[in-house]
Amino acid sequence: ILFFAIEAVYYVVSFQRKVREVEQQKQTTLRYRYTALKTQMTPHFLFNSLNMLSALVNFDGAKAKEFIKWLSQVYHYTLAKQDVELSTLEEALDFMNSYVNILSLRYKGKFSVDVSGLEYVSKQLLPPYTLQLLIENITKHNTISARHPMHVSVEIGRGGMRVSNPINYRRSESPSHLGLRYLTELYGSYGEEFRIENDGETFTAIIPYITRKSVKVPEPECSAETMKHYD
Repeated sequence: ILFFAIEAVYYVVSFQRKVREVEQQKQTTLRYRYTALKTQMTPHFLFNSLNMLSALVNFDGAKAKEFIKWLSQVYHYTLAKQDVELSTLEEALDFMNSYVNILSLRYKGKFSVDVSGLEYVSKQLLPPYTLQLLIENITKHNTISARHPMHVSVEIGRGGMRVSNPINYRRSESPSHLGLRYLTELYGSYGEEFRIENDGETFTAIIPYITRKSVKVPEPECSAETMKHYD
């Protein structure tokens, strides 16, 4: 009887700890969604997009139609992934492509992204907006101009990705990399390591894929509310 009593206490304590971990992970994911959406839907981004569209309508109708398509794809993805915990790598790359096309117009062709390793794009998962946040971080902290064009490299591998860019920090701004620290925390909540490398000339983000096993759900039965994992 004593043995079963001790085992029961251990079981209850262990279960409560798992529930707390799930709730903590849920809160982290919710904060990430909010930050990502706020970044993506920022009035500054929309203001610049509408200004570019206005100019294109007057001077290049065909390009204006393409721009509208890219912008609609960006916001469609944003709305579609609002309540989704993980996105496929293929979806993330499509979203990034639309976003990069908009930035390319904004920087008059001086911003580009090269993607390699497409043969590994198969059922890989990552949190939505990961690539967008990295691209946004590059444009926020680096000078991009005819004199300093920005060429970003996205290398897709079997176990993860690498996003690299040359460093040309803006003189008037001291990089805070809050978004990068947030991605580090987010991936850590899945038990994965998001890392950055900086040799002074090239900045590289190393992105692991997320597996279904990384998503922690308590095994014992509990309330329906608790078992709605990130619902």
